[in-house]
Amino acid sequence: RKHRLCAGHRHHSSMRKRRTILVVGDSFCDVNAGPLPRLPEWGRNVVSPERILAQPGGAALNVACNLQRLRGDTALYSGIGRDAFGDMLRVHLDSLGVRLIEADSDEDAPTGVCMVLSGPDD
Repeated sequence: RKHRLCAGHRHHSSMRKRRTILVVGDSFCDVNAGPLPRLPEWGRNVVSPERILAQPGGAALNVACNLQRLRGDTALYSGIGRDAFGDMLRVHLDSLGVRLIEADSDEDAPTGVCMVLSGPDD
């Protein structure tokens, strides 16, 4: 039996070839501390009463992970260092099934880190 397509008709979803979505951009390790009783003055220490959390972050990484959760078949092109933070990001991406395409960079370049401090009113 022949299959005919007419103008205005869409392909049946099982007939479409699923395409990979490529997300290009930043990947960071977000290090969150707080809420602190007060924000530290420059050169001073403040002890966090809560645990300090390291989490995957960065706009492109977050978009790639959410697209993967929604529809699958997502790849991320990003620079990630060869360090503990980079290892954490790779494990996270792999656990979700996001394919990482690593940007060429200096072998000694560290993974980007974003330190987030929150105060008592945040």
